[in-house]
Amino acid sequence: VELEERIPASWIKQNNNPLAFNYQVKDDVVSFTTDAEISENEIIIDPTPNLVYATYFGGEGLDYFYDAEYDEFGALLIAGSTGSNENIATMGAYQSQLNGISNSLLLKFNTSDILEWCTYYGGESDDASFGIELIDGGLFLSGFTFSTTGVATEGAFQSSLQGFNAGFISNFTSNGELLKATYYGNGNDIFLDLKISSNGFLVACGSSQSETLPFSENGFQLQNGGLVDGLITGFDSGLNPIFSTFIGGSDLDAFASLSVDSFGNIYLGGTTKSLNLDVTPNAIQSTYMGSGDVLLVRCDSDFSINFISYYGSSEDESRCRITTTSEGLLVFFTATSSSLYVSSQAEQQTILGLTDVYMCQISNELDVVFGGYIGGNESEYLDHVLLFEDHIYLLGATSSTSGIASTQAPFDFMHVNPESGNLDIFIMKLNNNYMKEWGTYFGDYSFDLGAKLLIKDDELTLVGSTRDTSNLEEELQAPFSTQGAYQSEHYGGLEDGFIARFDAVTGVREYDSTDIEWSIFPNPSPSQINLQL
Repeated sequence: VELEERIPASWIKQNNNPLAFNYQVKDDVVSFTTDAEISENEIIIDPTPNLVYATYFGGEGLDYFYDAEYDEFGALLIAGSTGSNENIATMGAYQSQLNGISNSLLLKFNTSDILEWCTYYGGESDDASFGIELIDGGLFLSGFTFSTTGVATEGAFQSSLQGFNAGFISNFTSNGELLKATYYGNGNDIFLDLKISSNGFLVACGSSQSETLPFSENGFQLQNGGLVDGLITGFDSGLNPIFSTFIGGSDLDAFASLSVDSFGNIYLGGTTKSLNLDVTPNAIQSTYMGSGDVLLVRCDSDFSINFISYYGSSEDESRCRITTTSEGLLVFFTATSSSLYVSSQAEQQTILGLTDVYMCQISNELDVVFGGYIGGNESEYLDHVLLFEDHIYLLGATSSTSGIASTQAPFDFMHVNPESGNLDIFIMKLNNNYMKEWGTYFGDYSFDLGAKLLIKDDELTLVGSTRDTSNLEEELQAPFSTQGAYQSEHYGGLEDGFIARFDAVTGVREYDSTDIEWSIFPNPSPSQINLQL
């Protein structure tokens, strides 16, 4: 069988000069060949990801994907929110109808991209799930609710809504049945991220306008310090709080990102506008510097807080996202227009547009050991960062027309319709020295937002939300779904969730093809082939 493959995009890394590479076959081994002189250069050969699967998901209303996880069997579980009455719940779902303006959304796709189940979750008002975590076959959700019904279960730690809105934690089975759920908070509370601690507790973070917390006997800060404070709460498997505290000063403070390192330390990243934070003596920066600084906190596995610090400059630092390396080093990323610390080895040393993504690595001793920027000629915002096998994958939104995509843009997606002000998703892969290996746009002519990156079986999975394009000119309405998609186009609502997968980890997928029937399509093809096993 003869297979056709496009000529690989290749270039010199140091100066982006393109090179002419081709394939050669010898003794049934396919390799690369070139006449170029490459011995003194670092060469990039066709590293860009290919889109292998993409689908929309949604109904006639507003549908959003906010978080996702793979279970131990490879099924994809997604949390979000929906305002759609149609095309959502599956037969036999825990909650088969939309109860309010919008409800939380929870669904599961199996390894064959078949929807196993999907359920609403919520009451008569607005509800949304922003965090999802899996433990021992069960799954946990965190988010916020304005509903007085349809959320908490019998015997919950907090069985009723106390205040305008509250955070919630819920426990579902792997089949989508609700086991336990509780409200948390008594004055405009929200959980934005959820992680599992090293000793098996659930840790949720977000913000609160409560004056005091329902459980804070061992808290670091027992009273709300201002307008809005950051909120940290630990729960046991029965959804009973074991720790809760405010972190904040007299203005606005909030957490949006959590990470647990290999030593059990819990890191939190957020934003502060308070001048009077109770920073610790080991703070990297002890004073407030601008119109919004990054807020960094660390506590041990027993929730003893040992580090609170500002980080920022004269302008606003926002959309802080954090993670930790296998060595336990804190690495955080944020969108900024500020001049911050930059290392001499940083690939991009200055801001190129209105806002760029800023990368910062902090050691276990809480010293800044690296700083640098990533961005293009307009604005970048970061939504998620993923570490995998000494590589860093960034997911965000951009309005830039340069500085994002690699020399040869992956799967022919460029930033589209920049005059409209719409944002495209960007994905970047960096090595462990924060050097860009490749970058790509992803999206259509509408407004696109990414929420989460995951890696499984050498494939990179992206979940997010995208706006309907039916109001645009006909030539701008082409969907980005692939053959075999669960839902090939927008159902009719303004926003739909989406799932996209790329062969972006190794670029190669291996199959044991013994006695397997397979076909090639399309045939002939000018650019791309598909192998169907």
